[in-house]
Amino acid sequence: MLIVGQTFLRDRTDINTFWTLVGTAVRIGERLGIQLEESLREMTPFDNELRRRLWWSILKLDDLAAQKSGGKSVCSRSDWDTKLPSNVEDQDLRPDMIWTSAVKATPNVFMHGLVQFEILNFHYNMKRHDGYKVGDYWFRNDGVAIEEKERAIESLEQMLQNKYLRHIDHLNPVHFLTWGMTKSISNNTLLAAHYQQSKTAKQVSQSKKDLMFALAQKSLEYNLLCMTTDLVKGFRWHTENYFPWM
Repeated sequence: MLIVGQTFLRDRTDINTFWTLVGTAVRIGERLGIQLEESLREMTPFDNELRRRLWWSILKLDDLAAQKSGGKSVCSRSDWDTKLPSNVEDQDLRPDMIWTSAVKATPNVFMHGLVQFEILNFHYNMKRHDGYKVGDYWFRNDGVAIEEKERAIESLEQMLQNKYLRHIDHLNPVHFLTWGMTKSISNNTLLAAHYQQSKTAKQVSQSKKDLMFALAQKSLEYNLLCMTTDLVKGFRWHTENYFPWM
């Protein structure tokens, strides 16, 4: 209930309070053991899936709280190994579910959550890079070359395209929202990488400035689409929390 409540209220809650409450949620999750795959061995497929979804939802809120507050993530990648949730329709989540028949090959209504978790997992894995410093986001880390950052972001985009985005139906609200927010996140990540490089440069070329402006503009375009399109206006409570540079 703490997680659900804070998900809806985080835009109206003092960010330091939000950061503290999410930290509490992390500790409760760890006490329950949902951060360890080993704890799921004796459980049913239904319980496994619910616990994985819960843990990854906590991770997502922890990441968001760190970004919004300027603090550090509570969760260290070395402290948990829970696998990503599976591509299972919400309606197929039942105590008597049979795993092989429930998992889908193509995206469903849970696609938005899955894509968010895939992006988060990618960022966690990139933190293992040799040049990573504790507390940094890898794409803002001077220890990682800009060329490697570009290749990594391109590989993430390609994976998401092949696994999820190529299947989307633009008339489906959840699919449309997932597409727009994913495109915005990719542009924001690439923008942050180039901006970090420009901060340490003696002189920033006009071509670099033009690139960063184009990335910022594109990110705003995708965000505005998600906030103003009638098809997804019902998700405004969600998209407002991810509007860039607020």
